[in-house]
Amino acid sequence: MNLQESAEEIHWYTRYKYPTMTKTQEIFRLKVTKGKFTYSQIIVMIGENGTGKTIFILMLMLIFSSYRYIAEVLMDDHRK
Repeated sequence: MNLQESAEEIHWYTRYKYPTMTKTQEIFRLKVTKGKFTYSQIIVMIGENGTGKTIFILMLMLIFSSYRYIAEVLMDDHRK
């Protein structure tokens, strides 16, 4: 194993922690309990139509400034 492989392995197995939090956007409220994950974990979101999956993703996009404009436009379209 060389140094580059070691750095990549560290990247994939680094643990990230997040606190308990609540985020609200108009009538949508997301409650998250504290937890942790690694970069290599896959997150899947499923649910019935109208349960807020798209709004949730758009809210996440608003957090990242490079996607802010796209998310705002999509949310405006989604509200119509």
